Amino acid sequence: MLPNLQDRNETIAIFSDYGGEHSASKYNTYSFLIVAYSQLQRFQDKMLELRRQFGLDSPFKEIAYKRLDHGPTRRILEPYLVMAQNLINGLVLTVVVEKDIESLFVEGKLSHSQVMSDALAQIGMSYLKPAVAEKLFRVIHYLSFLVTLLSKEDQKVFWMTDHDSIAANPERFADALSYFCRVLGHYSDKRYALVGGAVPFEEKDSSFLDLLSIPDLVGGAIENYFTSKSRSLDDQFLVKSGSDVILKWLVHQGVGLKKHTMMICRDDVGVRASTLKFDLMEPLTDAKFIPVYV
Repeated sequence: MLPNLQDRNETIAIFSDYGGEHSASKYNTYSFLIVAYSQLQRFQDKMLELRRQFGLDSPFKEIAYKRLDHGPTRRILEPYLVMAQNLINGLVLTVVVEKDIESLFVEGKLSHSQVMSDALAQIGMSYLKPAVAEKLFRVIHYLSFLVTLLSKEDQKVFWMTDHDSIAANPERFADALSYFCRVLGHYSDKRYALVGGAVPFEEKDSSFLDLLSIPDLVGGAIENYFTSKSRSLDDQFLVKSGSDVILKWLVHQGVGLKKHTMMICRDDVGVRASTLKFDLMEPLTDAKFIPVYV
């Protein structure tokens, strides 16, 4: 099930965050929230109320996966996620990739190094290390696929990514944005009114950060789940407090927000991609199902 981001919407906005880069992780996660930006006013207004209710407005506190041990952040988590799935028209997609897979674009270490070097030279980004270049290529191709799939001609496109290695400074982010425009043209011949982007502003702005928090939370919880699972000898293992709330949230589709997860891993045949579906051991007793007619 995919959202309709074309009708009554001037701007497609994508917020991306990435997890699993710590040494203990066995997976990288690439999480994207793509939304109808012109339809966000009700969500943003309700979030201001929710922040005041839980004391996260003054001083401003970001709702972040790494802060789930902070009391108010942990308490706001569930109502925040429920509000997001009901009031945001969009899609959250998370791609989980085994770290054993060095590249999704090239087979073989020797050829990988040469191909990456040549590709970076073509786009004027030879300063990137191979691992950062691989990450950039993955992110940009996922972005381009999502925008092409869900957009229409003449819409505006806005991308916000968290501060990290592919956007380490304004110059590098400008190069990444330029590369996004270039790759987007390979996926579709649609003409967009504008393609732009930003990293989080120095002055904290909840209207953007409360959207960027969704891929941060989802990517963090999914990475934590699979890394914990890979270390366990059976199905009994612990996840970080708060991850359970996020994983349960992924079980059901929202009224407005759709949720999809896929995994790319290596098996005896080669590299395989599959869709992941989260299920509960026992059904929710208080779930409300709303029929959506298409």
